[in-house]
Amino acid sequence: MKIEIEYLALDESTPVILELKPDDFYDPVALGENYWEHGIERLVFPYEHIQKEPSQLKWLILREQNEEMVRLHRIQFLDGEKSMMQHTVDEHGEEKIIYSCTQGDESHIHRFIKPAKEMWTTTQNQRASDKKTGEGYKTENLTKNWSHSDLLSFAKSK
Repeated sequence: MKIEIEYLALDESTPVILELKPDDFYDPVALGENYWEHGIERLVFPYEHIQKEPSQLKWLILREQNEEMVRLHRIQFLDGEKSMMQHTVDEHGEEKIIYSCTQGDESHIHRFIKPAKEMWTTTQNQRASDKKTGEGYKTENLTKNWSHSDLLSFAKSK
């Protein structure tokens, strides 16, 4: 299994490629399990492996390869974590895009999914506040007229 992080820092003109061993990238797996099928990433965000903050990066690509199967996780830092796009492709061809933008204390998050051999659909359109209220953080689901299964079934329409 091969794990590679490629990134371009704002102050660099050439991308850097870092190879990671599976036992450095994933939490330990149980006896009889393997990293590809059962591995849980040790860190939450891929950039935590490279000792750079999102505000220092233009983009980052995480590649996991197990024989012929490949998983990609691409992140474009448009304004650090304030505005960024994440694009993932799994080994079966399913694609996901998360676009998030923060202005002041409010974030707007869009999630899109494209199941393998199907069409793109929105799965989340949400506005969230970073200000804590008495009930927690305020969020507003902007796809409230759609159930999650309705959103996913739209990907099947052609």
